[in-house]
Amino acid sequence: MKKCYIVGACDESQKEFEYDQSDLIIASDGGYDFLRKNTYRIDFSIGDFDSLKYVPEEENIVQLNPIKDISDTHACIDFAIKQGYFDIEIFGCIGGRIDHSIALIQDAYQYVKKGIKIKIHAKTQVIVFIYNDKFEMKKESGYISVFALGQAKGVSIRNLKYELNNSSLSDSFPLGLSNEFINENAIIEVSNGCLMIVY
Repeated sequence: MKKCYIVGACDESQKEFEYDQSDLIIASDGGYDFLRKNTYRIDFSIGDFDSLKYVPEEENIVQLNPIKDISDTHACIDFAIKQGYFDIEIFGCIGGRIDHSIALIQDAYQYVKKGIKIKIHAKTQVIVFIYNDKFEMKKESGYISVFALGQAKGVSIRNLKYELNNSSLSDSFPLGLSNEFINENAIIEVSNGCLMIVY
């Protein structure tokens, strides 16, 4: 499946990535600098450019009014979806200002319920979201946390140090914090609701 890569201005979560010709690369405001300095292709630059502090003088610039109800990253995600991209990886947009980080998580929660796949790259971790779905991966060791966004029912966690079977999780109590990989194929499922998985 073709992907969209969105890169923002937060230095601590900007990372190198590989992409195919069919993928879409969007600079979200100050992410333009990272992409240019690292010689990535930039298909579109979107933002009010308050972080970048200037508007790039090239084609495919979408300049937003700084007085708006959504973040630049939100606008980038909307743009990607309109271009037919439903698998989105986000870099450089979390880990700086905590209010922007919270806003991005809230945005992701709304998008995943619409069938959009969102992966957020933080400084040393990755965040994925599942809605009425299953997540599966294998790691030899390390921590993984599972949080409910809203109410989540029918939650099962298998092949991790601490397991659940058809349980409920709530966004008012972080029961799923700091689970551990045990070098098996970890399986996390939810039948009704949304989970945020951090590993």
